[in-house]
Amino acid sequence: MDIMKFHKLHRIRPECLIFRATLWPAFKDGWSLSHPHHFPIPLQVYDDGSLDDFAEDRIGIEYRVEWAHAMDTAPVLAGVNKVANPCVLTLTLPTGKPFQLERVQVLLEAESILTPLAVSHEPCVIVGFLEPVVEYGHQITRIVPAAVLTEELSPLWVHPAALAFGLLDCEWPEGQHHRQLGEMDDGASWGIVIPADFEDPSTGLPLWYAKHRKVPPAYPCTFEHHGALLNAYAEVLHEAKAVDSQTSGFLRAVSEFQAARQKIFGWVGASDRGRPRAA
Repeated sequence: MDIMKFHKLHRIRPECLIFRATLWPAFKDGWSLSHPHHFPIPLQVYDDGSLDDFAEDRIGIEYRVEWAHAMDTAPVLAGVNKVANPCVLTLTLPTGKPFQLERVQVLLEAESILTPLAVSHEPCVIVGFLEPVVEYGHQITRIVPAAVLTEELSPLWVHPAALAFGLLDCEWPEGQHHRQLGEMDDGASWGIVIPADFEDPSTGLPLWYAKHRKVPPAYPCTFEHHGALLNAYAEVLHEAKAVDSQTSGFLRAVSEFQAARQKIFGWVGASDRGRPRAA
C-alpha cells in the first residue's frame, strides 16, 4: 500500500511519524532491557528522606533500533534521512496506584511479539513518536511506538491506548490479546466535574473524557469526536462555574487530555509541544 494512502486510511495523527526500522535486542550489564523492567524516573524526595507516597513506578521494555528511516508525508519531513543513532525503541507504562497487573501483562505480550522480530532482524514499520534525549552526555533518539507493523503494513502489535487517544485507527492483530490497560471505569459514580488526576484504568484517558466518550476502550476515537468531547466538557466546566469562560474550559480540557497522553506514553512531546523537525 502507498504510504500516503496508509496514512489517510488509518487516520494517523499528525504528531505520529512512520518509520521503517530493524529492531535488535537491548542489554545492560548483561541483562535484557527487552524484558519488563523498572524505567528510571525522578523521585520526589522530602527533606527528611521520605518519598512521595503517590509516585507511580514505570515499567518498560526497550530495543535497539539498528536503523530507522522516516516515511512521513508531512512537508517538514519530506526527504528526511535516517534517524540519528544511537536509536532506541522505548515502550513504558505507569503501573498505577494501586498496582495494575494488566499493564505488566501488556508489556509481556509486546515482548513476546517484538523479541522474535528483534532476534530475526526482520525489518518492520513503526507508527509512533520521535523524542531526542540526552543520556550520560550523549544524544540518543527514542522512538515511542503507537503500533508496530510488518513491511507489508499489517499490524503486529498496537498500543492498547493508541486507538482510545485517537492516534490511529486500525484493526487489532489477531494474536494480540491485551487490548486495554486495565478494567474500565465509566465514571458513573462521579459528578459532572471530575478532577484531572483521575483516569480510566482501561485506557489512561482522563476519567471525564472516558465518561463522555461512551465508546468501548478498544475502539478508536475520531478527530471530530475528540473535538466534540473537548467542547462538551468545556461547556460542563463553564456551567458548573469551575472556569470563567467556555474558552478557559476548553483550554483546561485540552491541557488535561495532553497530560494524560504524556503520562501513558511517557513522551514529553505527547503534550503537543511540537513536531520534531528533520535535520
